[in-house]
Amino acid sequence: MQLNKKSVRVGLVGLSARGLMWLQNYLKCPHCRVTALCDKYEALTAKGAKMIAGHDSAAQFDIHADYEKMLRDSRIDAVSLAVEPENNADMICAALAAGKHVICEVPLCYSIADCWRIVLAVEKHKGLKFQFGEQIRFGAFAQAWRTMVQEGKLGKAVYFQGQYLHGMAPNRFWHDSRTGARITFDEAQAVASHKSRQWSLIHPIRYVPHELSPMLYVLKDRVVKVTGVGTRPQSYRHEWFPFPDIEVALMHTAKDTIIRLMAGFTMERLIGSEHQYRLIGTEGWVDHCLSPVLSRKSGMMWLANGYMSAVSDVEWSYNTGWEMPLAARELGVPYSPQAVASGHGGLDYWPVATFAQSIIEDKPVAMDVYAAVETAAPAIIAGECAEKGYTWMDVPDFRPGQHRQAGELPQESI
Repeated sequence: MQLNKKSVRVGLVGLSARGLMWLQNYLKCPHCRVTALCDKYEALTAKGAKMIAGHDSAAQFDIHADYEKMLRDSRIDAVSLAVEPENNADMICAALAAGKHVICEVPLCYSIADCWRIVLAVEKHKGLKFQFGEQIRFGAFAQAWRTMVQEGKLGKAVYFQGQYLHGMAPNRFWHDSRTGARITFDEAQAVASHKSRQWSLIHPIRYVPHELSPMLYVLKDRVVKVTGVGTRPQSYRHEWFPFPDIEVALMHTAKDTIIRLMAGFTMERLIGSEHQYRLIGTEGWVDHCLSPVLSRKSGMMWLANGYMSAVSDVEWSYNTGWEMPLAARELGVPYSPQAVASGHGGLDYWPVATFAQSIIEDKPVAMDVYAAVETAAPAIIAGECAEKGYTWMDVPDFRPGQHRQAGELPQESI
């Protein structure tokens, strides 16, 4: 595979722990150069500049005072957003208006209005790329299950469940206002401090892109109806935290599959986070778990027509260096042995690499704006159902069609 010698110059916005992980992956990608760093904390932009030293040099900008200035910088081709989800819509729209390609971190946003703003902005700027940076859909299990569904090995897919549990440490709810460092409640009382992004996640079910994105990728489907329920709007673990400990959503897809999603971020966990997935068809089922606390590494499978008298343990993984996600192969992304060292089990590399390649080759991105809002909107509506006691609510169809023209809101929304 020949490497394209072109490169994409990236302005990285948001340099918290997650943003710095994005920076590490840009440095691994042979087609990317980070030419600008933007954050509200000078200490974090300086830390990012130190990481780049030896690779490149980057201009530094303040996220409040200089974001618009950064967008006017001709040395930037694309903007990479790792900011609070409630700020994504404004920053995506501004970047596209400035002629920059955009990739953003998950979740996409927290309102249906912002979903529409992003869709219309992308449709308006047809020559620019927008990619959602969800990485679990690049996983080997997602690729395997998508193939199994397409080939009918599971029969009709009738039920899909996923869950995300992550017990947040005591330092995940406040930041030092001078340095941006995570601090505990007691530490926050002694210094100038502010609340973390956890306080904007009023519904934990909103943070399920790592579940719903691969599910919809596997099914080639979209959610049309949603309902949700949650525990009381005050944590049982942290009495001072005024949001539910756990929420559950039920979803119905266009192809008649039932989806159940669960999310919670305050319960005690042994270590880190836990993602689980289970897909049931009329002729078999598959299971997968991503968790450092469980002994089994991957999953299980049983196929009625697979001559299987018992459940089989399965290690869903890419076995050789040249095996990579289908979306990456289709875009002609060059393989990088450094990808296996990226976060989320080696998957963090692929949104970055496929985004760069789609720009260089002028090809469709791996996860476009419609896949992004189809991941965000059902979770947003499920949270509203849980809060207001609704039974079922419809999910908008964001793709252009008879109900609307590209670049315009549907008639019923006007």
